[in-house]
Amino acid sequence: MEFKPIGVVDSPFHHKFATPRQPAASPSSRAILVLDRTIVAEGCLHSLEGFSHLWVIFHFHQTQWGNPHGKVQPPRLRGEKVGVFASRSPHRPNPIGLSLVKIENIDFKNMHIEISGVDVVDQTPIIDIKPYIGSYDRPEVWQEGWPANIKDSVNKVTWSPQALADSETHGVPNEIKKVVEESLSADVRNRADKKINDPNKVFAAKISDWDFYFQWLGDHFNVVEVIKN
Repeated sequence: MEFKPIGVVDSPFHHKFATPRQPAASPSSRAILVLDRTIVAEGCLHSLEGFSHLWVIFHFHQTQWGNPHGKVQPPRLRGEKVGVFASRSPHRPNPIGLSLVKIENIDFKNMHIEISGVDVVDQTPIIDIKPYIGSYDRPEVWQEGWPANIKDSVNKVTWSPQALADSETHGVPNEIKKVVEESLSADVRNRADKKINDPNKVFAAKISDWDFYFQWLGDHFNVVEVIKN
């Protein structure tokens, strides 16, 4: 079995670190689905403008291959394990992802689809796209298992005077600052860093054309510096 990617995602998130774990985590983030005109046929986007949302099926191309475990540790469970098929983990027998995104604009001529609510890394290969159809995709009765018992915390994000000055100097638009805040508010640190809780450690997130440096100060994130890359 072999699939050819139909395109790639032009995303503001350049690395796995700081990429939202779910589309709803960063509704302000925007990306472009760039379809490969040598793969997809003319007219493939006809009538797509009638839909508000889209399923994007993609390849977790930055996930390391190996022998995937039967159980994984979703970040929201703080170390507790569940079966891989009861999770959205990228560490799967077949590293295929599924995201529900909002359609913002369609460029039919160039076969580009602008989307919002992005949770994928830049240049992620697209396997397929399908319209979201509420009458088909939304069941009347549903149960969501362990996530129903999780109360997500939203962390405060502040900007130091230096970071604000850097943002002004380097022309960081408010839209990107909002994306940074949405990303950090969900806590992008791994389990080890959460255990250590070192207030002196500086993290870096590459988002769009800038590197954002930030620290965890015990009860909130503080962006300390911004550099244009």
